[in-house]
Amino acid sequence: VSISNATQQIHLLAIMGDSSNKISSLMHRIEQLEQEREELHRDIEQLCMQQAGTGYIGIITRIQAQRTAGLEQEIEALKQKLVTCTRDNHKFQEELSEVYRIKSQFADLYKSEVEKNFEAEQQIKFFQSRVAAAFSDRDCALMEAERAHEKEKSMSDKLNELHNRIEEITADRLEETKLCSELQCNLGVSKAKIAKLEQVVEKFYQIRQAAIGVLERGVLEREPDEDKAECLLQDPAHLWSFSETEDYHSQMVAMQEDLTASRDFAEKLHKMLEETRASEDHLVQSVNTLEAKLKHSEIVVKNELNRLRIFQVQKRSDVLNLIEEERKWIESMKVNIEAQVKQQVMNRMVDLDSLKLNGERQSMSLGQSESIILNENTEQAEQKVSDSMNIGFEGQSNTDEYRKALAQALQEKVQALLFLSQQEERHLLEKNTYAALEEKTKELQQKLSQVTNEKVAALMEVAQLKQQCQNLEEHRRHITPASKQQHNSKSSSMAVVNEKDWRVKHLLKNTYLKHWLRGMDVPGLKANTCIDGDDSSSTASKSNDAMDFARLKVENVSLQESMANIEHLTTSIHRLRLALLKAKEDAHRSSVGEAALVVIDGIINEAQHIKTALGSSLPVSWSADGTSDTPGSSESDIAPDGTEDHTISRLDGVSSAGLELVELLILSSELQKTEILCMSKQAALIESALGEIPS
Repeated sequence: VSISNATQQIHLLAIMGDSSNKISSLMHRIEQLEQEREELHRDIEQLCMQQAGTGYIGIITRIQAQRTAGLEQEIEALKQKLVTCTRDNHKFQEELSEVYRIKSQFADLYKSEVEKNFEAEQQIKFFQSRVAAAFSDRDCALMEAERAHEKEKSMSDKLNELHNRIEEITADRLEETKLCSELQCNLGVSKAKIAKLEQVVEKFYQIRQAAIGVLERGVLEREPDEDKAECLLQDPAHLWSFSETEDYHSQMVAMQEDLTASRDFAEKLHKMLEETRASEDHLVQSVNTLEAKLKHSEIVVKNELNRLRIFQVQKRSDVLNLIEEERKWIESMKVNIEAQVKQQVMNRMVDLDSLKLNGERQSMSLGQSESIILNENTEQAEQKVSDSMNIGFEGQSNTDEYRKALAQALQEKVQALLFLSQQEERHLLEKNTYAALEEKTKELQQKLSQVTNEKVAALMEVAQLKQQCQNLEEHRRHITPASKQQHNSKSSSMAVVNEKDWRVKHLLKNTYLKHWLRGMDVPGLKANTCIDGDDSSSTASKSNDAMDFARLKVENVSLQESMANIEHLTTSIHRLRLALLKAKEDAHRSSVGEAALVVIDGIINEAQHIKTALGSSLPVSWSADGTSDTPGSSESDIAPDGTEDHTISRLDGVSSAGLELVELLILSSELQKTEILCMSKQAALIESALGEIPS
């Protein structure tokens, strides 16, 4: 009943000459009511089948009989309507003759409007190019702002690191000053001890000179303290007994031998004293150099870190070999020192044996008068042996200090190796993150190809559904009377289709999925159907087929354009990704990454150009949405409820996917650039630190 009421309203509107918008809305309402009727029939059938149980076959036959009766009644009613439509058609043909005369007048006006519209299109293209340039300038400005913000962050981080390093260096300087003060205190104590020893030597030397003679004393008083000490050590024991000896010449020979030995020993002591003075001077100079180096400590520490990283990668085996060599050298030094001590002890024992033999011989010749002197000689020899043992123990104490210094150096090297291992672990973590990003980009590319394939399949299915809808539309048009305004719109739209400038835009308007699924009649498909007069249905079907074929052609063109864009985009992204991987490998192979940075900057610039092109491109599918002023565009842009459809302003799917891929590529390039910069800075710091380490 509602469908019949709607058809009666359409007839009344057609007779009264109402607007085409109301007619189209009523047609849409008729379709909805038909769908509701079919759904009600299905629900009734299902209810009947559920309630009937085993006797559902009879119920189905009754339902089919009722349907056939209803269809026969509808066919009879449609035949009556067809008779009335044929009468109306003859009337409309007479009216069409007058309309075609008016059409020739409108054609001239239409040509002038087409020329104006062509000029407007040129202006629109110019403004679009200007908008694209403005977008590119905006993107460049945004990139510069982001780079400035990143530089500001990096500078703040570096400033914090510098403050931390200054605090650490000040703490180290305080420790060095404490050590210097302790060394100065020890130096003062040693100087006081040396002064006391000099006083003792001076006193014993004066006693000796008083015993020997005043003249000799006056000559030798001018000698330095070292010579006085040598003289006291070289004097035999019988000089201190203050007694005369008969065998003076033999004693002089022995004294001369002892004098030569003592002089050699004095030279050794003098050399050791010079070495100690040189070490003191070196310590003073090192303190001064440390104070000077504190000013440049920030750069030195950074260079040391980078140098240590390279040192750990390249010289790990060398460090192990060096530790082994140092251990062997320490053992050899220990063996040499022990051998020297043993040799000195043996020499002293040999001297003691020789002195005992000489004493026995002298006792045989001299008797009891020489027994006292012999005892004194033995005591002197034993004293020399004890002195040599003390010297050996002092050498051992020096070796202990040297071992402690070596142990401390080894501990520092172990700490440096631990730090380098941590840096290597961080590098491996960054490498894993980059691999994950690459896998993500591959997955996105696979998803993009899958989406394109699904879109093609969906478009083919939509084309099949559209063909079925067109067949149903032809059946409905045979039974629906057309109004005068419909004929006018049909004739004008066919003229638009035949025109070269408007044909593509009007066809593209009908290629969207929403138009295919909506199933609405495009006005103007049967403008020239009544020219022949007798064969109206055949001409209408031909025009519909031609329009559908044109729509499929345009849809195919847009699909080919999107596939070409996808292919070009994938090749560009693949090429840039390979260039980025090559730059990454080159940066890891060589310590200097300037060439890699130049390559990465070029990749980023090219990606920015691709991004700008994607943002400012105008695909074929977009042009249909942009021509809202074309004839017939009001119906497609306005929804059945009267609201405008804002989905036409959305971005193309290929462009959006390309923008996402380009953003991922730019992000990975920026990350790789920061990694190469960090590696170059660390390498420079390590080189400077290795340059500061003494050989």
